[in-house]
Amino acid sequence: MTTPSPSTGPSGTLLVGPVRIAYPHLLKPRTTIINGKEETRYEAVMLIPKEAPDLVEKVRAAIRTTFVAKFGDQVKLSKDKQPLKDGDASVTDDDADAGKYPGYFYANVKGWPDNPPQLKHADKSPITDPGALTSGDWVYLLLKPRAYAFEATKGVALDILGARLIKKGDPIGAGGVNKAAVADALDALEIEADEEEAF
Repeated sequence: MTTPSPSTGPSGTLLVGPVRIAYPHLLKPRTTIINGKEETRYEAVMLIPKEAPDLVEKVRAAIRTTFVAKFGDQVKLSKDKQPLKDGDASVTDDDADAGKYPGYFYANVKGWPDNPPQLKHADKSPITDPGALTSGDWVYLLLKPRAYAFEATKGVALDILGARLIKKGDPIGAGGVNKAAVADALDALEIEADEEEAF
């Protein structure tokens, strides 16, 4: 993909792209229970292809700069609080586990109800249809890295300010499986329907 990538956004923000998104809840926020407390937020997973090392380093540099500006260079950002993670890394003790997003680095991005992300199509028109932005699509994201301290932990979150759709991508479902491939596998089964047998 050769879409030119602008290097900067408004002051203090990070313009990243082209990247893919997964599980977007960007037009309507999602309410979940976190640590026993109800929380409503916009969210998505940002997927950066490993074939784009400059883009990966750009995000890592912004994370480092934000963390050091808040806590100084004597404090280290622990690995478990690093927002950009390796999608090939095993999430279980099974070495055969391919990870959550093979071939990508990924990060959760989120926004808050009092500041909804601006969403635009490639032609700059606003996105108003919830089905227009789906898992697997290619986008530019405007993010604001934010350093935080909670109890004894310190980290960096990536708040989403906006997204611009570049092009539709192959759907990403659970485990990164293409939904069309699932449908093909089911359709390929050689089964004769038995009208007398109920399920």
